[in-house]
Amino acid sequence: GLGVLSEADLAATVVDLANQCLVGLDGEALLAAPARGGWESWYTCGPMLLFVADRAVETAHPGEGGVGLLVRHMFEEGGQAGNVYGTGVFLGWLDKLAGNREVVFALQRMIRRGVATGADRFLVQLLQGAGYRVVLAPPEESQASFEVFRTLLHSGLVRCGAPERVVRVGDVETRADPAAAYAHLRAAARRGQPLRVVADDDPQPITLLCGRETIDASFEQLLKAE
Repeated sequence: GLGVLSEADLAATVVDLANQCLVGLDGEALLAAPARGGWESWYTCGPMLLFVADRAVETAHPGEGGVGLLVRHMFEEGGQAGNVYGTGVFLGWLDKLAGNREVVFALQRMIRRGVATGADRFLVQLLQGAGYRVVLAPPEESQASFEVFRTLLHSGLVRCGAPERVVRVGDVETRADPAAAYAHLRAAARRGQPLRVVADDDPQPITLLCGRETIDASFEQLLKAE
């Protein structure tokens, strides 16, 4: 459980969730994620936003349970309305308890409208406001998890027109080291150089020519815990 995490481990967990949210949501609204098959965003963006809400409520009501206090009020109100719980109820109680409109509007934007540009800077400001020490760093310096680099690699390969189920990029196996495979893809795209990949259903290498547009500018930097 989260109760056994140190502050440093908790911060690292939140930052990792934020990075997974960043690359998985790709600027779209969280509520729109299931419609495009992005259910995993509920399990990355959702907990990260709850951590932010927890800090906001705890700041206003120290020692009263943080987001647990908010959830209790949500359940009470939802129970009176036929057990209906929605984002409006959540945001409403966050506003009442935290009294921090900046946080409320930021969470509302992510949930309902999305952050089409500058999502990396948006998330840094959100986490910094919640008290986390976080900065932006190049992907290779970010210490991001395998999950983050798997998503980045898949998105880049799709944009480059690669076949499905690529198992090797250059001389790197994608399952073993998605970060190194993504570094190969990123370098080839930035320099306009050919990229050799191998799909699992064809042992013959395929040469791709990936332009700079292959690498989404939003992912030129990832979040890093200090």
